[in-house]
Amino acid sequence: MKKNETTNSNAEQLDLEAPRGLAKSRSGDSSDREPTKKKKMARVRKRGAETEVLTADALLPKVKAIRKRIEAGELGGIPTDFSDLDDACGGIDGLFILGGKPGVGKSALAIQIGTDAAERSDALCFIHSAEMSATQVVGRILQRYEAERGATPESAERRFEKMAKRLIIIDDPHLSPDDINQRFLTPLRHQTGLKRVLCVFDSVHVLAKYQAGTSPKTKDAIDRFLTSLRRLASTGDTHVIALAHQPKTESAGFYYSESNQFDYLADVTAVLDTSGKSGRVVRIHKNRSGPLVPEIRLRFVGHALSFSEASR
Repeated sequence: MKKNETTNSNAEQLDLEAPRGLAKSRSGDSSDREPTKKKKMARVRKRGAETEVLTADALLPKVKAIRKRIEAGELGGIPTDFSDLDDACGGIDGLFILGGKPGVGKSALAIQIGTDAAERSDALCFIHSAEMSATQVVGRILQRYEAERGATPESAERRFEKMAKRLIIIDDPHLSPDDINQRFLTPLRHQTGLKRVLCVFDSVHVLAKYQAGTSPKTKDAIDRFLTSLRRLASTGDTHVIALAHQPKTESAGFYYSESNQFDYLADVTAVLDTSGKSGRVVRIHKNRSGPLVPEIRLRFVGHALSFSEASR
């Protein structure tokens, strides 16, 4: 089974003597004040075994490997197929948190981006839903396929079966992101030969509550879950869309009173909002990949659960 690629190298052991006078015993005993040179060196060797030390010779092969992956299109964000969003954020790159009020279409947009990536064979798609059962998620995907011009139920089913070779849907809310990576993502990478994964988590608030156990403190539960998403999004070529409920009483800004970790841990935070009858607007509030843009306009067809660019 393949392991996710890492940038770890063998640490070099450095025989360095610690400065004198840094370790003092409370008793003031001069014999305890300064360890022997042998003990100092043993301690430094132990630290060196746990620490990554990169010299110029060690860095050069890594640079070459990264360059090859860039040329092969294996690094960078996963395209969303919405040109304005891709131009602004470089696709889904790292941890992308999408907030919005109930019913605005957050799940539909995230599922569309994920399954389109799987259909293009750009990436594997993993959907972890605590809001819908796996059967409901499949039904939504088929509903979008069937609504496209010229499609039939049979053609939609064939299209789904082809795409589903690169798709996993889990509706067990008790599974943590770490469990998911070990039990599902790594084996699927090995099975398909694809390294890139786009994960959809629906939603932060509900999944955090289930994984926190009984009587969780909301802030602590959300903070821990966001930290686990950040860790997952930093693993190999794994990119994450995490959906967050925005209470109707809160403003259009990206603010969640339960936790300040949303902005801190995410690469991108954005809010999906309504604009007219069928219009939707994505407002980006944090973007590590580039400048903030006022708004990205999309069109949403509710009966088809489908998004398109407003200009199309």
